[in-house]
Amino acid sequence: MSRVYTTEQLDWLKTGYPLWLPRELAIYFNAKFAADKTSQQLRSACKNRGIKSGRNPGTGAKDRYQLVTSEQADYLRRMYQEMSLPKLVEAFNEQHGTALMLSQIRSFLKNHGITCGRSGHFGTDGKASWNKGSAGTGLCKPNKGSFQKGSTPGNSGIGV
Repeated sequence: MSRVYTTEQLDWLKTGYPLWLPRELAIYFNAKFAADKTSQQLRSACKNRGIKSGRNPGTGAKDRYQLVTSEQADYLRRMYQEMSLPKLVEAFNEQHGTALMLSQIRSFLKNHGITCGRSGHFGTDGKASWNKGSAGTGLCKPNKGSFQKGSTPGNSGIGV
């Protein structure tokens, strides 16, 4: 397997690299030149020879989604505030005619920093805690195995 590319192949890569993704480029390249190159080999060849694709992954990366469209992402962002994740998945699939799994939606939400806004903490609502003032009433006494002041555990090795 030779790493040398002909000038015809390099010229073809210069025109094809901006048009196709690396996987597609490898398929078309191998069909045209009867070669057996992987997409990574072609990417490396382009990079080593200064052939640019024209695609910039840094611009607009937050606006591009692979799993859903921008409108669907807005729907998920808006509705996750109102319903639980299992209900959201069911409603999303019904609304958009998709068959995404709960794990896919959960990963999408986590990867894009979409939160539900719920913290999981009980609201205070001005109520006292259930054990307020119970220190001396017997609700929260130490159990049988708790240490008392000045005692040493049996496995400490001291005084045995």
